[in-house]
Amino acid sequence: KEYLDLEYQEIDDESLIPENELNYINNVKYQRKFGKIITLDSEGYKYRNGLFKTLNGIDLYNEKQSLVAFGIYDGKEFSIGYTLSDLLAKIRVLKFKYTNISIFAHNYNYDLKITGLFDFILNNKLFDNLERDFMALDKMIYIKYKNKNSFIEFIDSTNYFKMPLKNILSTLSLSKFADSEDYDLDFEEWNDYISKNYRALLESDTKG
Repeated sequence: KEYLDLEYQEIDDESLIPENELNYINNVKYQRKFGKIITLDSEGYKYRNGLFKTLNGIDLYNEKQSLVAFGIYDGKEFSIGYTLSDLLAKIRVLKFKYTNISIFAHNYNYDLKITGLFDFILNNKLFDNLERDFMALDKMIYIKYKNKNSFIEFIDSTNYFKMPLKNILSTLSLSKFADSEDYDLDFEEWNDYISKNYRALLESDTKG
């Protein structure tokens, strides 16, 4: 399996973003229409990756994750896949169906890496007949492939809402399938939990 070394993204002050990136992202955020809105989420198994430190007699470990599954939702159809190839194939289907698509995820840093999209995007300036037009992967995440007829863009919803997904959903009187305590389960308990519940988690987080 492919394993993910977790490096969680921290959203910093916009003043730290290079001006050319900030101008482009602000144009995306405030001055243009999106394509068909698609939502994406992914879940992974957790594995110990070396002792981090011992605190009050408790061993704390670094962790790696491997992809269990991703979920993707276009407002009508929810589907699940298990590999990067599955995800790329689904994106191609959605592009053919809608021409212009805007794929949102919350904390894309995680989803890009655990699905393998991160390496794919870094290593491919072309996606089928689309050319990579812009890529910001630092303080804010926005990636766009386009030609004169269509585009695919990957947008982190934390560009707009700098808060946990559960807080966003609560403002809409919605809730996540998983409670906060679920994410504090140890490695074995989490893996058992996710193997039983990944579909419900993915459906909850993509459909809201």
